[in-house]
Amino acid sequence: MQNYFSIALFNFLIASILGVIMRYAFVGDIAPLQYRHLMHAHSHLAMMGWIFMALMLLIVNFWIPGGFVHNRYFRLLFWSNQVVVVLMTVSFIVQGYDSISILFSSLHLLLSYLFAWMMWPVIDSYYPSGKLMKAALIWLVLSSLGLWLLPFIIVTLGRNSEYYFMSVQYFLHFQFNGWFTFAVLALIFKSYQQVDFHADKVSFKRFYYALATSCVFTYALAVTWSNPDDLLFLLNSLGVLFQLAALYFLINLLRNQIFDVRIQTGLIAKVALSVAMISLILKVLIQAAVVLPFVAVISYTIRQFVIGFIHLTLLGAVTGAIIAVSVRHRIISVNAHSSVVGLTVLLLGIITTEILLFVQGLQLWRQLGYLRFYYEGIFLLSLLMPLGILMILAGQFRYTAVETHGHIISNTNVSPNQIFKSPHKKFVV
Repeated sequence: MQNYFSIALFNFLIASILGVIMRYAFVGDIAPLQYRHLMHAHSHLAMMGWIFMALMLLIVNFWIPGGFVHNRYFRLLFWSNQVVVVLMTVSFIVQGYDSISILFSSLHLLLSYLFAWMMWPVIDSYYPSGKLMKAALIWLVLSSLGLWLLPFIIVTLGRNSEYYFMSVQYFLHFQFNGWFTFAVLALIFKSYQQVDFHADKVSFKRFYYALATSCVFTYALAVTWSNPDDLLFLLNSLGVLFQLAALYFLINLLRNQIFDVRIQTGLIAKVALSVAMISLILKVLIQAAVVLPFVAVISYTIRQFVIGFIHLTLLGAVTGAIIAVSVRHRIISVNAHSSVVGLTVLLLGIITTEILLFVQGLQLWRQLGYLRFYYEGIFLLSLLMPLGILMILAGQFRYTAVETHGHIISNTNVSPNQIFKSPHKKFVV
Protein backbone atom coordinates (compact mmCIF):
# COMPACT_ATOMS: atom_id res chain seq x y z
CA MET A 1 0.00 0.00 0.00
CA GLN A 2 2.86 2.41 0.79
CA ASN A 3 4.26 1.98 -2.73
CA TYR A 4 0.94 2.89 -4.34
CA PHE A 5 0.51 5.86 -2.06
CA SER A 6 4.01 7.02 -2.98
CA ILE A 7 2.81 7.35 -6.59
CA ALA A 8 0.03 9.70 -5.46
CA LEU A 9 2.56 11.62 -3.35
CA PHE A 10 4.84 11.91 -6.39
CA ASN A 11 1.93 13.46 -8.32
CA PHE A 12 1.50 15.86 -5.39
CA LEU A 13 5.22 16.69 -5.63
CA ILE A 14 4.99 17.55 -9.34
CA ALA A 15 1.82 19.60 -8.78
CA SER A 16 3.54 21.55 -5.99
CA ILE A 17 6.61 22.17 -8.19
CA LEU A 18 4.33 23.53 -10.92
CA GLY A 19 2.75 25.77 -8.27
CA VAL A 20 6.19 27.04 -7.22
CA ILE A 21 7.06 27.83 -10.85
CA MET A 22 3.80 29.79 -11.13
CA ARG A 23 4.73 31.76 -8.01
CA TYR A 24 8.20 32.40 -9.47
CA ALA A 25 6.56 33.89 -12.59
CA PHE A 26 5.85 37.03 -10.52
CA VAL A 27 9.50 37.24 -9.48
CA GLY A 28 11.44 36.20 -12.60
CA ASP A 29 11.08 34.88 -16.14
CA ILE A 30 9.64 31.39 -16.76
CA ALA A 31 9.90 31.43 -20.58
CA PRO A 32 9.40 29.32 -22.66
CA LEU A 33 6.70 27.98 -20.31
CA GLN A 34 3.28 29.65 -20.44
CA TYR A 35 1.66 30.60 -17.15
CA ARG A 36 -1.87 29.67 -18.18
CA HIS A 37 -0.76 26.24 -19.39
CA LEU A 38 1.01 25.66 -16.07
CA MET A 39 -2.09 26.74 -14.18
CA HIS A 40 -4.25 24.14 -15.96
CA ALA A 41 -1.60 21.43 -15.45
CA HIS A 42 -1.16 22.33 -11.77
CA SER A 43 -4.87 22.37 -10.91
CA HIS A 44 -5.78 19.21 -12.81
CA LEU A 45 -2.79 17.25 -11.46
CA ALA A 46 -3.52 18.38 -7.89
CA MET A 47 -7.17 17.32 -8.11
CA MET A 48 -6.93 14.20 -10.29
CA GLY A 49 -3.38 13.00 -9.68
CA TRP A 50 -3.07 13.70 -5.96
CA ILE A 51 -6.44 14.05 -4.25
CA PHE A 52 -8.47 11.63 -6.40
CA MET A 53 -5.79 8.94 -6.35
CA ALA A 54 -5.08 9.34 -2.63
CA LEU A 55 -8.79 9.09 -1.86
CA MET A 56 -9.14 6.09 -4.17
CA LEU A 57 -6.31 4.28 -2.39
CA LEU A 58 -7.69 5.00 1.09
CA ILE A 59 -11.26 4.10 0.14
CA VAL A 60 -10.23 0.79 -1.40
CA ASN A 61 -7.93 0.02 1.53
CA PHE A 62 -10.71 0.64 4.05
CA TRP A 63 -13.65 -1.02 2.28
CA ILE A 64 -12.13 -3.80 0.15
CA PRO A 65 -10.70 -6.83 2.04
CA GLY A 66 -7.00 -6.99 1.22
CA GLY A 67 -7.10 -3.59 -0.49
CA PHE A 68 -4.97 -3.14 -3.59
CA VAL A 69 -2.66 -5.98 -2.61
CA HIS A 70 -5.24 -8.68 -3.39
CA ASN A 71 -7.43 -7.03 -6.03
CA ARG A 72 -6.02 -6.86 -9.55
CA TYR A 73 -9.01 -4.94 -10.92
CA PHE A 74 -8.35 -1.97 -8.66
CA ARG A 75 -4.63 -2.20 -9.43
CA LEU A 76 -5.43 -2.03 -13.14
CA LEU A 77 -7.74 0.94 -12.51
CA PHE A 78 -5.03 2.68 -10.48
CA TRP A 79 -2.35 2.32 -13.16
CA SER A 80 -4.75 3.25 -15.94
CA ASN A 81 -5.60 6.44 -14.11
CA GLN A 82 -1.92 7.17 -13.49
CA VAL A 83 -1.07 6.86 -17.19
CA VAL A 84 -3.98 9.14 -18.08
CA VAL A 85 -2.93 11.70 -15.44
CA VAL A 86 0.67 11.79 -16.71
CA LEU A 87 -0.38 12.25 -20.34
CA MET A 88 -2.98 14.84 -19.33
CA THR A 89 -0.42 16.87 -17.35
CA VAL A 90 2.11 16.84 -20.19
CA SER A 91 -0.53 17.86 -22.72
CA PHE A 92 -1.67 20.75 -20.52
CA ILE A 93 1.92 22.01 -20.19
CA VAL A 94 2.52 21.75 -23.95
CA GLN A 95 -0.76 22.94 -25.47
CA GLY A 96 -2.91 24.19 -22.60
CA TYR A 97 -6.65 23.54 -22.56
CA ASP A 98 -7.02 21.99 -25.99
CA SER A 99 -8.08 18.83 -27.79
CA ILE A 100 -5.50 16.37 -26.38
CA SER A 101 -5.70 17.59 -22.78
CA ILE A 102 -9.51 17.54 -23.00
CA LEU A 103 -9.35 13.96 -24.30
CA PHE A 104 -7.27 12.74 -21.35
CA SER A 105 -9.38 14.73 -18.87
CA SER A 106 -12.45 12.99 -20.30
CA LEU A 107 -10.77 9.60 -19.96
CA HIS A 108 -10.11 10.37 -16.29
CA LEU A 109 -13.80 11.12 -15.79
CA LEU A 110 -14.73 7.77 -17.35
CA LEU A 111 -12.27 5.99 -15.05
CA SER A 112 -13.77 7.82 -12.06
CA TYR A 113 -17.20 6.50 -13.08
CA LEU A 114 -15.75 3.00 -13.20
CA PHE A 115 -14.30 3.48 -9.72
CA ALA A 116 -17.65 4.67 -8.34
CA TRP A 117 -19.42 1.71 -9.98
CA MET A 118 -16.92 -0.79 -8.56
CA MET A 119 -17.07 0.66 -5.04
CA TRP A 120 -20.82 1.20 -4.74
CA PRO A 121 -21.86 -2.44 -3.99
CA VAL A 122 -19.19 -2.98 -1.32
CA ILE A 123 -19.88 0.18 0.72
CA ASP A 124 -22.60 -0.39 3.27
CA SER A 125 -24.67 2.01 5.36
CA TYR A 126 -24.03 0.32 8.70
CA TYR A 127 -22.35 3.39 10.13
CA PRO A 128 -21.91 7.09 9.27
CA SER A 129 -18.75 6.41 7.28
CA GLY A 130 -20.62 4.26 4.75
CA LYS A 131 -23.46 6.74 4.36
CA LEU A 132 -21.04 9.62 3.80
CA MET A 133 -18.94 7.62 1.33
CA LYS A 134 -21.91 6.65 -0.79
CA ALA A 135 -22.93 10.29 -0.90
CA ALA A 136 -19.36 11.20 -1.91
CA LEU A 137 -19.53 8.80 -4.86
CA ILE A 138 -22.83 10.34 -5.95
CA TRP A 139 -21.27 13.81 -5.85
CA LEU A 140 -18.27 12.49 -7.79
CA VAL A 141 -20.53 11.49 -10.67
CA LEU A 142 -22.89 14.47 -10.51
CA SER A 143 -20.06 17.01 -10.41
CA SER A 144 -18.75 15.86 -13.79
CA LEU A 145 -22.00 16.64 -15.60
CA GLY A 146 -20.97 20.28 -15.91
CA LEU A 147 -17.85 19.30 -17.86
CA TRP A 148 -19.78 17.25 -20.42
CA LEU A 149 -21.81 20.36 -21.24
CA LEU A 150 -18.71 22.42 -22.06
CA PRO A 151 -18.20 21.28 -25.69
CA PHE A 152 -21.82 22.13 -26.52
CA ILE A 153 -21.57 25.51 -24.79
CA ILE A 154 -18.26 26.35 -26.50
CA VAL A 155 -19.67 25.53 -29.95
CA THR A 156 -22.99 27.32 -29.51
CA LEU A 157 -22.26 30.19 -27.09
CA GLY A 158 -18.46 30.49 -26.92
CA ARG A 159 -15.92 30.45 -24.08
CA ASN A 160 -16.95 33.91 -22.90
CA SER A 161 -20.52 32.85 -22.22
CA GLU A 162 -21.77 32.99 -18.64
CA TYR A 163 -23.02 29.42 -19.11
CA TYR A 164 -19.44 28.29 -19.79
CA PHE A 165 -18.37 29.85 -16.50
CA MET A 166 -21.37 28.36 -14.66
CA SER A 167 -20.57 24.86 -15.97
CA VAL A 168 -16.93 25.07 -14.83
CA GLN A 169 -18.03 26.36 -11.43
CA TYR A 170 -20.62 23.58 -11.20
CA PHE A 171 -17.87 21.00 -11.56
CA LEU A 172 -15.52 22.71 -9.09
CA HIS A 173 -18.22 23.42 -6.52
CA PHE A 174 -19.55 19.87 -6.32
CA GLN A 175 -16.04 18.41 -6.44
CA PHE A 176 -14.88 20.56 -3.51
CA ASN A 177 -18.05 20.68 -1.42
CA GLY A 178 -19.47 17.33 -2.48
CA TRP A 179 -17.00 14.61 -3.51
CA PHE A 180 -13.92 15.81 -1.60
CA THR A 181 -15.69 16.99 1.56
CA PHE A 182 -17.97 13.98 1.98
CA ALA A 183 -15.12 11.56 1.16
CA VAL A 184 -12.65 12.93 3.73
CA LEU A 185 -15.36 13.08 6.39
CA ALA A 186 -16.22 9.45 5.62
CA LEU A 187 -12.55 8.49 5.96
CA ILE A 188 -12.26 10.33 9.28
CA PHE A 189 -15.32 8.52 10.65
CA LYS A 190 -14.06 5.18 9.30
CA SER A 191 -10.56 5.75 10.63
CA TYR A 192 -11.68 6.67 14.15
CA GLN A 193 -13.88 3.70 14.93
CA GLN A 194 -14.88 5.10 18.34
CA VAL A 195 -16.63 7.95 16.52
CA ASP A 196 -18.06 5.75 13.76
CA PHE A 197 -19.46 2.99 15.99
CA HIS A 198 -20.91 5.19 18.72
CA ALA A 199 -22.18 8.20 16.78
CA ASP A 200 -25.57 9.46 17.90
CA LYS A 201 -28.01 8.60 15.09
CA VAL A 202 -30.19 11.66 15.47
CA SER A 203 -27.21 14.04 15.46
CA PHE A 204 -25.75 12.32 12.43
CA LYS A 205 -29.02 12.54 10.47
CA ARG A 206 -29.19 16.26 11.14
CA PHE A 207 -25.56 16.73 10.16
CA TYR A 208 -25.84 14.62 7.01
CA TYR A 209 -28.95 16.25 5.59
CA ALA A 210 -27.85 19.77 6.54
CA LEU A 211 -24.50 19.27 4.80
CA ALA A 212 -26.11 17.79 1.67
CA THR A 213 -28.66 20.61 1.47
CA SER A 214 -26.00 23.27 1.94
CA CYS A 215 -23.94 21.73 -0.87
CA VAL A 216 -26.82 22.25 -3.31
CA PHE A 217 -27.80 25.76 -2.24
CA THR A 218 -24.31 27.25 -1.96
CA TYR A 219 -23.74 26.59 -5.67
CA ALA A 220 -25.80 29.77 -6.10
CA LEU A 221 -22.79 31.82 -4.97
CA ALA A 222 -20.71 30.49 -7.87
CA VAL A 223 -23.48 31.54 -10.25
CA THR A 224 -23.69 35.05 -8.79
CA TRP A 225 -20.15 35.74 -9.96
CA SER A 226 -21.50 35.95 -13.52
CA ASN A 227 -25.14 36.74 -12.71
CA PRO A 228 -25.51 38.78 -9.47
CA ASP A 229 -29.23 38.23 -8.97
CA ASP A 230 -30.95 38.83 -5.60
CA LEU A 231 -32.63 35.42 -5.70
CA LEU A 232 -29.26 33.71 -6.07
CA PHE A 233 -27.90 35.60 -3.07
CA LEU A 234 -30.96 34.45 -1.10
CA LEU A 235 -30.41 30.80 -2.08
CA ASN A 236 -26.77 31.05 -1.10
CA SER A 237 -27.77 32.55 2.25
CA LEU A 238 -30.04 29.57 2.91
CA GLY A 239 -27.20 27.25 1.94
CA VAL A 240 -24.85 28.99 4.35
CA LEU A 241 -27.36 28.61 7.18
CA PHE A 242 -27.59 24.88 6.49
CA GLN A 243 -23.80 24.71 6.37
CA LEU A 244 -23.48 26.43 9.74
CA ALA A 245 -26.07 24.02 11.13
CA ALA A 246 -24.08 21.08 9.71
CA LEU A 247 -20.92 22.37 11.38
CA TYR A 248 -22.76 22.67 14.71
CA PHE A 249 -24.15 19.13 14.40
CA LEU A 250 -20.69 17.79 13.46
CA ILE A 251 -19.07 19.38 16.50
CA ASN A 252 -21.89 18.06 18.69
CA LEU A 253 -21.44 14.64 17.11
CA LEU A 254 -17.72 14.52 17.84
CA ARG A 255 -17.79 16.23 21.23
CA ASN A 256 -18.48 13.12 23.31
CA GLN A 257 -15.84 11.08 21.45
CA ILE A 258 -13.07 13.67 21.17
CA PHE A 259 -11.14 12.41 24.21
CA ASP A 260 -10.97 8.89 22.78
CA VAL A 261 -9.87 10.27 19.41
CA ARG A 262 -7.04 12.24 21.01
CA ILE A 263 -5.82 9.14 22.84
CA GLN A 264 -5.81 7.08 19.63
CA THR A 265 -3.94 9.68 17.56
CA GLY A 266 -0.17 10.23 17.31
CA LEU A 267 1.30 13.74 17.31
CA ILE A 268 1.75 14.18 13.54
CA ALA A 269 -1.68 12.74 12.76
CA LYS A 270 -3.16 14.93 15.49
CA VAL A 271 -1.59 18.08 14.01
CA ALA A 272 -2.71 17.15 10.48
CA LEU A 273 -6.25 16.40 11.70
CA SER A 274 -6.29 19.72 13.58
CA VAL A 275 -5.22 21.55 10.40
CA ALA A 276 -7.99 19.77 8.50
CA MET A 277 -10.72 20.55 11.03
CA ILE A 278 -9.64 24.17 11.55
CA SER A 279 -9.53 24.64 7.76
CA LEU A 280 -13.02 23.16 7.44
CA ILE A 281 -14.35 25.49 10.15
CA LEU A 282 -12.68 28.52 8.52
CA LYS A 283 -14.09 27.49 5.14
CA VAL A 284 -17.62 27.42 6.58
CA LEU A 285 -17.15 30.77 8.37
CA ILE A 286 -15.77 32.43 5.24
CA GLN A 287 -18.71 31.18 3.20
CA ALA A 288 -21.01 32.52 5.92
CA ALA A 289 -19.39 35.96 5.66
CA VAL A 290 -19.92 35.91 1.89
CA VAL A 291 -23.68 36.14 2.56
CA LEU A 292 -23.08 39.90 2.77
CA PRO A 293 -23.19 41.20 -0.85
CA PHE A 294 -20.17 43.50 -0.50
CA VAL A 295 -18.11 40.67 0.99
CA ALA A 296 -19.25 38.42 -1.86
CA VAL A 297 -17.93 40.91 -4.41
CA ILE A 298 -14.61 41.18 -2.55
CA SER A 299 -14.31 37.38 -2.34
CA TYR A 300 -14.14 36.92 -6.10
CA THR A 301 -12.51 40.17 -7.20
CA ILE A 302 -9.37 39.93 -5.03
CA ARG A 303 -7.21 37.15 -6.47
CA GLN A 304 -5.48 36.30 -3.17
CA PHE A 305 -8.83 35.56 -1.53
CA VAL A 306 -9.87 33.25 -4.38
CA ILE A 307 -6.58 31.32 -4.35
CA GLY A 308 -6.48 31.31 -0.55
CA PHE A 309 -9.99 29.85 -0.32
CA ILE A 310 -9.27 27.14 -2.91
CA HIS A 311 -6.05 26.16 -1.12
CA LEU A 312 -7.80 26.31 2.26
CA THR A 313 -10.14 23.60 1.00
CA LEU A 314 -7.74 21.45 -1.04
CA LEU A 315 -4.54 21.81 1.00
CA GLY A 316 -5.92 22.57 4.45
CA ALA A 317 -9.11 20.53 4.82
CA VAL A 318 -8.75 17.75 2.23
CA THR A 319 -4.97 17.16 2.18
CA GLY A 320 -4.78 17.62 5.96
CA ALA A 321 -7.41 14.90 6.45
CA ILE A 322 -5.72 12.57 3.95
CA ILE A 323 -2.40 12.96 5.76
CA ALA A 324 -3.99 12.43 9.18
CA VAL A 325 -5.70 9.20 8.14
CA SER A 326 -2.64 7.95 6.20
CA VAL A 327 -0.25 8.55 9.08
CA ARG A 328 -2.64 7.02 11.60
CA HIS A 329 -2.77 3.77 9.63
CA ARG A 330 0.95 3.79 8.70
CA ILE A 331 0.25 4.26 5.00
CA ILE A 332 2.61 7.20 5.41
CA SER A 333 5.35 5.90 7.68
CA VAL A 334 6.62 8.04 10.54
CA ASN A 335 9.33 5.54 11.48
CA ALA A 336 11.82 7.37 9.26
CA HIS A 337 13.07 10.69 10.64
CA SER A 338 12.88 12.31 7.20
CA SER A 339 9.16 11.51 7.00
CA VAL A 340 8.43 13.27 10.28
CA VAL A 341 10.46 16.31 9.27
CA GLY A 342 8.87 16.26 5.80
CA LEU A 343 5.34 16.17 7.17
CA THR A 344 6.19 19.06 9.50
CA VAL A 345 7.69 21.10 6.66
CA LEU A 346 4.71 20.38 4.38
CA LEU A 347 2.15 21.43 7.01
CA LEU A 348 4.24 24.52 7.79
CA GLY A 349 4.27 25.43 4.09
CA ILE A 350 0.49 25.05 3.86
CA ILE A 351 -0.17 27.16 6.96
CA THR A 352 2.30 29.98 6.21
CA THR A 353 1.28 30.43 2.56
CA GLU A 354 -2.38 30.52 3.56
CA ILE A 355 -1.70 33.19 6.18
CA LEU A 356 0.28 35.31 3.70
CA LEU A 357 -2.40 34.99 1.00
CA PHE A 358 -5.19 36.18 3.29
CA VAL A 359 -3.07 38.93 4.86
CA GLN A 360 -2.25 40.25 1.39
CA GLY A 361 -5.92 40.00 0.42
CA LEU A 362 -6.87 42.09 3.45
CA GLN A 363 -4.20 44.63 2.48
CA LEU A 364 -5.73 45.00 -0.98
CA TRP A 365 -9.24 45.19 0.48
CA ARG A 366 -8.10 48.06 2.69
CA GLN A 367 -6.49 49.66 -0.39
CA LEU A 368 -3.03 49.56 1.17
CA GLY A 369 -1.36 47.95 -1.83
CA TYR A 370 1.03 45.02 -1.79
CA LEU A 371 3.16 43.97 1.15
CA ARG A 372 6.85 44.59 0.63
CA PHE A 373 8.50 41.52 -0.93
CA TYR A 374 5.12 39.76 -1.03
CA TYR A 375 5.84 37.82 -4.24
CA GLU A 376 9.34 36.87 -3.12
CA GLY A 377 8.01 35.79 0.28
CA ILE A 378 5.20 33.60 -0.99
CA PHE A 379 7.55 32.04 -3.55
CA LEU A 380 10.05 31.09 -0.81
CA LEU A 381 7.33 29.80 1.53
CA SER A 382 5.86 27.74 -1.33
CA LEU A 383 9.18 25.92 -1.63
CA LEU A 384 8.43 24.30 1.74
CA MET A 385 5.71 22.16 0.19
CA PRO A 386 7.71 20.30 -2.50
CA LEU A 387 10.61 20.07 -0.04
CA GLY A 388 8.35 18.47 2.56
CA ILE A 389 6.80 16.04 0.06
CA LEU A 390 10.26 15.06 -1.21
CA MET A 391 11.35 14.25 2.37
CA ILE A 392 8.18 12.21 2.94
CA LEU A 393 8.88 10.22 -0.22
CA ALA A 394 12.47 9.63 0.90
CA GLY A 395 11.15 8.29 4.21
CA GLN A 396 8.63 6.10 2.38
CA PHE A 397 11.29 4.49 0.21
CA ARG A 398 13.64 3.98 3.16
CA TYR A 399 10.90 2.42 5.28
CA THR A 400 9.78 0.14 2.43
CA ALA A 401 13.36 -1.00 1.79
CA VAL A 402 13.94 -1.82 5.46
CA GLU A 403 10.58 -3.57 5.72
CA THR A 404 11.38 -5.66 2.65
CA HIS A 405 14.54 -6.99 4.33
CA GLY A 406 12.49 -8.06 7.33
CA HIS A 407 13.74 -5.55 9.90
CA ILE A 408 10.31 -4.02 10.50
CA ILE A 409 7.02 -5.80 11.00
CA SER A 410 4.19 -3.62 9.71
CA ASN A 411 0.48 -4.07 10.27
CA THR A 412 -0.46 -2.19 7.10
CA ASN A 413 -1.28 -5.45 5.29
CA VAL A 414 -4.11 -6.05 7.75
CA SER A 415 -7.31 -5.01 6.07
CA PRO A 416 -8.97 -2.03 7.72
CA ASN A 417 -12.20 -3.77 6.78
CA GLN A 418 -11.24 -6.43 9.33
CA ILE A 419 -10.20 -3.85 11.91
CA PHE A 420 -13.55 -2.06 11.67
CA LYS A 421 -15.75 -5.13 11.37
CA SER A 422 -18.53 -5.09 13.95
CA PRO A 423 -21.65 -7.18 14.58
CA HIS A 424 -23.62 -4.09 15.58
CA LYS A 425 -27.02 -3.38 14.08
CA LYS A 426 -27.05 -1.75 10.66
CA PHE A 427 -26.83 2.04 10.74
CA VAL A 428 -29.63 3.48 8.64
CA VAL A 429 -30.32 7.13 7.88
